[in-house]
Amino acid sequence: MAVAIEAFSVVGNLLAIEDSDLLSKDDLTAMAPNSTALSDADLWRCSFMAESDAAAFIERLNQIGFDTTAGPNSDFVVVSEFDLEVTPYCEWLEVANYQKGVIAWKVGSNPETVTARQGWSPEKGSGLQFGNRHQMDDLEFVRLEGNVEVFRDKSSGELVYIGRTETPVEALYETSATFIQKNSIALGQSPVRGKLKAEISQAIDDLGKVVANHPNFWRAHYFIGKGNEAIGDSDKAYLAFNNAYKINAEGEYVCRGLASICLDTDRVEEALAVSIKEATLFPDNQETLGNLAISYLLNRQISAARKTIDAAIQLKPSDEVNQHVSELIRSVETGERPCPKTLGEAHGRVRKPKLSFWTRLLWWR
Repeated sequence: MAVAIEAFSVVGNLLAIEDSDLLSKDDLTAMAPNSTALSDADLWRCSFMAESDAAAFIERLNQIGFDTTAGPNSDFVVVSEFDLEVTPYCEWLEVANYQKGVIAWKVGSNPETVTARQGWSPEKGSGLQFGNRHQMDDLEFVRLEGNVEVFRDKSSGELVYIGRTETPVEALYETSATFIQKNSIALGQSPVRGKLKAEISQAIDDLGKVVANHPNFWRAHYFIGKGNEAIGDSDKAYLAFNNAYKINAEGEYVCRGLASICLDTDRVEEALAVSIKEATLFPDNQETLGNLAISYLLNRQISAARKTIDAAIQLKPSDEVNQHVSELIRSVETGERPCPKTLGEAHGRVRKPKLSFWTRLLWWR
């Protein structure tokens, strides 16, 4: 007897499973994270389209107490349909091509009959082709359908589907970050409301799952910040931008996002420190210098603010935002108005009424 191998199959030795007293065959099938589990008299099998999902299930079995790592007599192995590799090394299992399919059987048994899912045949096999999307430049992510990632082959235009046991964090990031970026707001604009707010909140939650698996993924932290900024939760936005900055303090958008939210929450000293760091990294960017100038002003460093805004305008005289910043600095220099301590004071407001056009542009370049 034999079992059909499809994609990445976790194969168990039923004799070892029964001797272990950890789980019965029925318990194992009930625990399987998908509906591909099947067995004959010698073997139990569950298949996964993604190798990482098979590895995750093997790790779960290992935590229960099964031997999944030490060959040649481990309780479970992973068999790849694409190259017939068995991991770890195993002496109780035979694997071979059967026409266009792949089958596995226990050493010493006769593989005259094959146990397989309905629809499988040796003439067709599984019909799957192996591809690591991280190494395939011709695939672009399109969308996530439940637990299936959908990609498009750039050369042919055909869609490629990759099924996963659980929603992959890569796809969660792609869909959530893209949605937040599309619906982000400029500093000073009113937060989003209603259905859109709920959808952005869901995207933020999904990005939270991403950083739970990849805590050093600064881009996910950054878009959590942008999402919270869009729904009006400045404190959570600050925490997220700060997390991104701790991981990638040399990212231009990370610096700008953190400096922006620092101003919005009246952390003007921190805004200045981050803006100086950004200007050190990107000294020839008139937007960066303009943002630094307003930070200098709010920290009462008026001469530094003037010098910085003049340098910014010299880089691009037509920049309308920097011209407005220069005029604001001039009004403080001439004594027409006191030096503001916060962004709100700079515009004669206590907190967040409607801002002028140039203020909405400021920090959103």
